[in-house]
Amino acid sequence: AKCRDFEYMLWFESLLFYGCEEREQEKGDVDVALLPTIVEKVILPKLTESKLLEE
Repeated sequence: AKCRDFEYMLWFESLLFYGCEEREQEKGDVDVALLPTIVEKVILPKLTESKLLEE
């Protein structure tokens, strides 16, 4: 399927910089893991499901 690259979508940029401020980040800061977690839990399963439906 032909799709836009999600890295250029507004929601991606919003999540990418979520919790980023001009301060030192603390270890274990869950804000830093927000985007990777969403990609892992939402985006990858949808891509996998889409690929399986194509086969």
